[in-house]
Amino acid sequence: GTQVTPISAVAHKLMNNASIMYLNISGNTVSLQDAHLLASVFAKNFAIKKLHLTDNKMGGREASVLFESFKNNRTIAELFCGTNAIGDVGATALSSLLEINGSLRRVDISNNGIGSTGGTALANALAKNKHVQELNLSYNMLGSDAGCRVAAAIKDNPALEKLNIA
Repeated sequence: GTQVTPISAVAHKLMNNASIMYLNISGNTVSLQDAHLLASVFAKNFAIKKLHLTDNKMGGREASVLFESFKNNRTIAELFCGTNAIGDVGATALSSLLEINGSLRRVDISNNGIGSTGGTALANALAKNKHVQELNLSYNMLGSDAGCRVAAAIKDNPALEKLNIA
């Protein structure tokens, strides 16, 4: 049968819950199966405004599944996804989301092993997204070229108030 994990237990409870606006499921393990389950929740649950997914041992594939589900979700305004391992795959998926999503205001993807490819994709998305106010990319491996591209994207994004690429 299907193994019940802390993430799957929470996801099942959230399927029909429209009152929880803040969800912190940090410090767990998000498997690919859990990511798909959470994605089905986030595709339907439009109450959650603040989501913490920090330190969940999440890789690029899991992050991509989740970020794809946010494309139809216009209520999540704050996404904290630091200290995972989303890498360039997850950063590129987040970039696709940022190009079309107008609800995300604060995004933390610090300490995720994001390199030049992911950094460049994020820079391109930031140039198109006029809603993100705060982006934390610290403790990644963007490299100077992608770091400069991200910094240059500030001029195209008047909403961006805080950028951390330390």
